[in-house]
Amino acid sequence: DAKIPAEIAALGEWIAENDAAVVVLSPGIKLLAEQGIVALEEAKERFSGMEELGNQAGQITAAFYMYRQMLGVVKAEVHTVAEGLRIDDAGNIRLGDRVRFTAGGRLAKISDASNRSTEDLLAGLPGGPFVGAVGASLSSECRELVAEWSSSLMKNNPALYGMKLSDEAADKYIELTLASMKAFRGFAMMVAPGEDGETILDSMLGIISTDDATDYLSKYEEAMDQFQKLIEESDSEFPYEIEMTKAEIAGVKGLKVAVDISAALAAQGGPPEATEMLEKIFGEDGKLTGHFLAVEKSKVLFSYGSEKTIERQIAALKSGAPGLAKEASIEKTAALLPDDAGLVAYLSPRGAVAWLKNILPNFVPADALWEMPEFPATPAVGFSAKMVSGGLETELVVPAELPKVVKEYVESMRQ
Repeated sequence: DAKIPAEIAALGEWIAENDAAVVVLSPGIKLLAEQGIVALEEAKERFSGMEELGNQAGQITAAFYMYRQMLGVVKAEVHTVAEGLRIDDAGNIRLGDRVRFTAGGRLAKISDASNRSTEDLLAGLPGGPFVGAVGASLSSECRELVAEWSSSLMKNNPALYGMKLSDEAADKYIELTLASMKAFRGFAMMVAPGEDGETILDSMLGIISTDDATDYLSKYEEAMDQFQKLIEESDSEFPYEIEMTKAEIAGVKGLKVAVDISAALAAQGGPPEATEMLEKIFGEDGKLTGHFLAVEKSKVLFSYGSEKTIERQIAALKSGAPGLAKEASIEKTAALLPDDAGLVAYLSPRGAVAWLKNILPNFVPADALWEMPEFPATPAVGFSAKMVSGGLETELVVPAELPKVVKEYVESMRQ
């Protein structure tokens, strides 16, 4: 008699809970990854010969390298992938993944070392209307892996970053990146619907969790200074001018980092229309300006909005009012997700519609706009991910009432 593979048998109870499930075992994963790598190499060859792409050719081929590396990790590190779909007794739609890593591999070792907790991953984000929010807690092993991955991309793909660093300079940058990541404990980020007249970035807010916010900013400043020196000392084509200064907003001190995106685009021969688009995204000066402020002893606020917007964000944080995690639309969905996840994310349909209503007039002619009624209040769509010994588990939840509300909303717009 045919025997059920051990990998599937280990997932038997979970598979039985789902209405439908698909399991891909190691041979299938390796085959798919290999086919993906071959397809990327073929595409890379085609693009590398397109002279009409100019400087973009190098960036495109570098992106292919990045995807090839990702597929290489999947081939070497992932042993089993299972996906299951079910509708629970309350009518909630659930889409879950169960990933098992290759025994002895780096991802397996990281998962074994990960400590799960029940902390509020959205801590520091103010309550109120929101479009989307994400929060994560990273183990030291995860932080090291992220830093190495980012640094490796820069070292092996200078075209992707617009730089040409020597091996020595690249190694120095990797060292700086690893040092700055050591104090990084986690992050939370949200997008709010925004207000009339604000840029897209005005509605974004993030919180970095660290042991000591002041020390973290000091190390970040040092890393940025060294990064600038590396660019100046190398035969670099880095097109962006970075300005970094001390900053203080609403009594909170930190750093201001500005990158002139519009000037770089103009220098590369970009069309005026692109510059106008950047000004609508970043503001009238076309600069990507970020503020990193030590808002609490262990929290750094980062925002790319105007100082007026940041003042409002700081006031909300210091008010003592319940945070975003206490919003009714999140609380109901959070109860459907694991309480020990290392990453959570939420999407508010009501907030997304409000956000679109605010930003579309900046990009769409008035006579082409359509009336969008306010979306009813509903629980948010939720997602979670957590490391378990030897693997990764994810869960996507669509609350039971949402599909019906979406259907009614679409029908109302057709009337």
